[in-house]
Amino acid sequence: MLQIDKGNDTIFYKYDNQGNTLEQTSSKGTTTYQYDIYNRTRQVTTENGDTIKNKYDPLGFRYKKEVNGETHKYIFDAWSITAETNKDGELKSREVRGYGLVKKETNNKQYYYHQNEHGDITHLTNTESEVENYYRYDVFGNIREQQENVENVFKYAGE
Repeated sequence: MLQIDKGNDTIFYKYDNQGNTLEQTSSKGTTTYQYDIYNRTRQVTTENGDTIKNKYDPLGFRYKKEVNGETHKYIFDAWSITAETNKDGELKSREVRGYGLVKKETNNKQYYYHQNEHGDITHLTNTESEVENYYRYDVFGNIREQQENVENVFKYAGE
């Protein structure tokens, strides 16, 4: 168990033997995580009761996510996600890549990714250079602080 004091709140983390986060508890409630045998996130139940379920293809890519029954599907170009659709195949968002993630297009708006030296997403800005999302990580890649105005599945880059 690990605890982090954040302002007037204390956040407690519980891990399994593989180092996966099992629970994150604060004054707001508890978020629980479940994993498959390959240590991929299978299900998350958030502090406000939302349930997120992930499905993976044989190569280990997450091709589908269900949030409270709403389906999100991912389209790949070789090894990278390039678009997200709803269950009917309608485009929800598209990612533009160069050397890493460059831009997200969603709801007829454009947002730009900003990364640190490790390749982790630290900010998402709009076309007016205003910060829409920001992320702060601990040394293991767990999000310790975030603001998210635009839905974004890309955050910590991994090893």
